[in-house]
Amino acid sequence: MRRFFQLCFLVVAIASSCKRHDKIPDTYITRFRANEPVLSKLIETLRKDSTFEKFPEIEGGLEPQLFGKSVRTQLNELGILNVYIFSWGASRGIRQRQFNLTTNWRAENPIHITFNSLDSIETVKGFYRKDENANEIWGLGNHWSLWIERKLIQVDR
Repeated sequence: MRRFFQLCFLVVAIASSCKRHDKIPDTYITRFRANEPVLSKLIETLRKDSTFEKFPEIEGGLEPQLFGKSVRTQLNELGILNVYIFSWGASRGIRQRQFNLTTNWRAENPIHITFNSLDSIETVKGFYRKDENANEIWGLGNHWSLWIERKLIQVDR
């Protein structure tokens, strides 16, 4: 009977530890909140910017130097290294866009800030998910999410 309770305790301990996740460092949330109005204004500017049409096939996102001076200055001040854009719905005359901003806020495991007006799950404030690659996603509200890209070590065989 004692062995049974020990086994039950072990199973409960393992199960409860699996549900825990890393807490996002408050500094990144604070930094996002402090810059949220500027980031929202930047998204409005990027929606109208023609730079994406000039470089439709570029891989790896658009670096700040490809934009005009005003946008480039904003991106640099916010610590944004690359801007990725995903568009859909152009065939219906309504273009929806998702913007993924890669930041320089962290040297290892980059921080990405994503604006997606159609995502009602991952952008909800308080949302959290860790995917199969150990990337972590936090919903920030107002169509924003923040995620940490985990660089997994690859071993050559």
